[in-house]
Amino acid sequence: MFETPQKLWSGAPAWSARAGAVTTTFLTSGISADVVIVGAGITGALLASALSEAGLEVVIIDQRPPLQGSIRASTALLQYDLDQPLLKLTAQIGCDSAVQAWQRSRLALDSLYGRINHLGIECDLRHRPSLLLAGNLLSAAEMDDEVRLRRAAGLYCSLLSSEALSREFEFRHTAAIHCQGNFTADPILLTLGFLAHAQSLGAQIVAPEKVVEVVPGNRVLVKTSSFDVSCRYVVYATGYHVDPELLPENSSLVGTYVMVTKPQPERLWRHESLIAEASSPYFYARTTSDGRIMCGGEDEIWHGKDHCEAKLSAKTKVLEEKLSQLFPQADATAETSWCGAFGNSVTGLPTIGPIPGRQNCYGVFAFGGNGITFAAMAADLITARLTGVTCPNDSLFGYTIRR
Repeated sequence: MFETPQKLWSGAPAWSARAGAVTTTFLTSGISADVVIVGAGITGALLASALSEAGLEVVIIDQRPPLQGSIRASTALLQYDLDQPLLKLTAQIGCDSAVQAWQRSRLALDSLYGRINHLGIECDLRHRPSLLLAGNLLSAAEMDDEVRLRRAAGLYCSLLSSEALSREFEFRHTAAIHCQGNFTADPILLTLGFLAHAQSLGAQIVAPEKVVEVVPGNRVLVKTSSFDVSCRYVVYATGYHVDPELLPENSSLVGTYVMVTKPQPERLWRHESLIAEASSPYFYARTTSDGRIMCGGEDEIWHGKDHCEAKLSAKTKVLEEKLSQLFPQADATAETSWCGAFGNSVTGLPTIGPIPGRQNCYGVFAFGGNGITFAAMAADLITARLTGVTCPNDSLFGYTIRR
């Protein structure tokens, strides 16, 4: 059951002090636009930036002030590795589709990196190699097949034995897949940067303002309690505050937990690689620019904010123990921790495209651990479609309404 949460995060996210200010517009009368984007988070920001740059007149509407949603709980490991290893995704959707999905994720990440640099967005952007550790979803024995598949798809990576891990990264594990081309960022500054770019091109942000009705048609009518907007297209970029009628099939809401240590730059692992474990429940870790260790996981079905808060202390202790086992040299004591809600899909792929039965309405559901990468992918795909450019891979992320 997908329960829409009233609040998407709890605790003390590391980015809370960096909220910044976003200028918003107050409207009391009707206006027109090319595109209305519902949602001012990272997905809405990337869409608004790309669509505005393509010459479309954009209005963003959000029921809360910008930067108050799930972006606060993001850990911003920006990587192209999908939740489902290529080997497993091939078994689900076939080799051709699985390879295309992985390749498209890599292209989206490259595009995002180029866009950040082109626009000069200051968001603590840092290149990081990544390590996928063997686990119960991808064993050490299966990793050789995974590496072969990725290389055949043009996605270079290498397999590291336990001896190589110990020698090159100074920690012990049975095996890992090592790859380059990923990075980290501050998700709040990233969102601020793309919102500011969209606004510089004329986009308006109206928030807090709740959309009460959307009437599809040749021109879509977006109704709020204060004003109406007549537009050519509506794009739902609402994250996990979703009208259940718009949800794609086989989606669910998951609670995840995160902790951050005190600064300890002298105790970090070599190369400060992004760490992820191919297990369920999974574990991941990254470093921050001031030498902290951020790690998370221990996901479970979302049972509401109160349930999440009640388990935060126990989950934090589990994360501390896992971090200590993997990196005994580190001080694994949490200085701050939080929990958040995020969406999940069976394949780990996003849903991007026109909503069936709703003329000129589009949905973006960047569910899974690659939310920001998928948001960048959606900005490219939706902009192409709304500007009349034929784009490959459209059907791969097609929309099927949940029943």
